[in-house]
Amino acid sequence: MWMRKAMNKLAKPALGAVSGALALGCVWLASGAVTRDVASAQMPMGYNAAKVEALTRPCFGVLLDPRLRSCGGYGHGYYPYRSKYGYYGSPRTITVNCDTYRADPNRPDAWIERQIEKLPSYSKVRFISKTRSCVMSLRLEKSIILEGVSTNDRIPAIVARHGSPCIRIEPSADLVVLRNISLSSQRGDNTSCISSSGKELTLEQSQVRYDGDAPAVDIDAGRFNLVDSTLVARTLTAALSIRNAELFSQNSYIATTYHGLKANLVGDSRLEGITFIQLADWHGFERGQNARAIDITLSTYKSIISLNRLQILNFAQGLHIEGVGEGLISNSLFENTEHAIVSDLDRVRILNNFIMAREIGIDVTRGEAFIGGNKIALVRTAGMLAKDGAKIRAVDNMIDADPEGCRHLKWGDLDPSVRTCTPWYKGSEFEVPGGPVYVSGPEGPEEVAESRRSAILQLFDDFWPKVPASLAENGYTPSNYVADPIRATN
Repeated sequence: MWMRKAMNKLAKPALGAVSGALALGCVWLASGAVTRDVASAQMPMGYNAAKVEALTRPCFGVLLDPRLRSCGGYGHGYYPYRSKYGYYGSPRTITVNCDTYRADPNRPDAWIERQIEKLPSYSKVRFISKTRSCVMSLRLEKSIILEGVSTNDRIPAIVARHGSPCIRIEPSADLVVLRNISLSSQRGDNTSCISSSGKELTLEQSQVRYDGDAPAVDIDAGRFNLVDSTLVARTLTAALSIRNAELFSQNSYIATTYHGLKANLVGDSRLEGITFIQLADWHGFERGQNARAIDITLSTYKSIISLNRLQILNFAQGLHIEGVGEGLISNSLFENTEHAIVSDLDRVRILNNFIMAREIGIDVTRGEAFIGGNKIALVRTAGMLAKDGAKIRAVDNMIDADPEGCRHLKWGDLDPSVRTCTPWYKGSEFEVPGGPVYVSGPEGPEEVAESRRSAILQLFDDFWPKVPASLAENGYTPSNYVADPIRATN
């Protein structure tokens, strides 16, 4: 009560002042009413007071129209986010800058994977690797495009940790594209650099370098596309392993110390313009003997495989193909092999090939073979051989046998597929890996010219691919740097 009385005492002297203020306020309200009527006529209906308030205080627009939520400084749209990981991007594209990327002790690739999970399917992830590589192992569960940006073709974008894959693709991924990107696994152990069980994987204008005991690229189901790319592998198995999948390959290199391609294919497949090279690291060693460039099994009834414009160099066994389908082998080169082509298909066509094989050029073990327009040279056992039950229909083939032959040897009942008559002192055991290469000539062994030798027998560390024609037309040239300048320490 005493507080109410005190307030009444203070209010009485001010009563006159309040009355005067009320009089002035009436005049102001009258003029304000006119202004309000004009404003309401000019502004759209709804939230007028809030819009006027936003104009007078523009930084108080958080709960208003979305266009007013920013307090100046930016236009509309997405603003790139940058972090200590060298990551930034847009709603459908993110970029990982390996030059500035700093590793997180809690597995930085998991952090990158979380950013990829936030992207819509078929988005793009760009890796910049101009001076250093990203050390990580990615696990992809959705359709995505990985693209590399580099000025040095010998610095990979992604380097796998020891015993870990570069990229693991899960079955939930419908399509993964690796474009213009370089991957490296220098200590792969029993893990492949790329392991895919997704529906489709495309390797385009890219390079994979692998050193380990497993395949460099391991495909399980789906479809694999290899376009303008290179696989370089020092491995105890095949550089490329495919199971229960389709294969499309064009204008690419596969260089390996042992097998090149081992595939169990379903449906139709095609190889066009592929070069298979056995590297010289294990040349002359037991480990590198009996290497096979291509080993294909067709598992689907009446499937067709087409192999055109292949180059197979230095493999003891060039091409071995078997299964229940049909095949076409055309316009290909087989050089420095023991057995060039072995067919165990139902039906095969072998046309217009150039074959230099020391033992057997074309060996048909089953089915029917149509052989025409081939040039077969340097064979010592047979240019063409049909096993029991196999049928050969041949026309216009040229066969130039080795002038020395094996005429002084008594073969008896020894199977032709295991015959060899190379003098022991001319064997590969007495050749230095990467040194001179000898081939049979009219007057005995001849040394291959240096220019040709570099294309025939090369070591793993020295092999770097030629620039694909599609890139050369755009003025691209590879950098001439040291063999392996990867600086991937974090």
